[in-house]
Amino acid sequence: MSSITMTHFDVLEFVNIAKKNGINQEFAEYTARQFEQMTNIIQEKNIEIETIKNKELVQKGDLIETELRLKKGNYAG
Repeated sequence: MSSITMTHFDVLEFVNIAKKNGINQEFAEYTARQFEQMTNIIQEKNIEIETIKNKELVQKGDLIETELRLKKGNYAG
């Protein structure tokens, strides 16, 4: 799994640039809010992905440790 790196989305800057390029105010604001929601969702999913990755790493580490203990014959559970 991989995550997407997101930086802060500046709604006001987006609206101002859109207006300078001929987009009406209402549409620019609506579009900016949609992008803002999308970036928030992506950030939340990135946190979920990192949590899963960390859990997998711990489990793999535990397995390796247990395997080494079993090979040495001193597994204490």
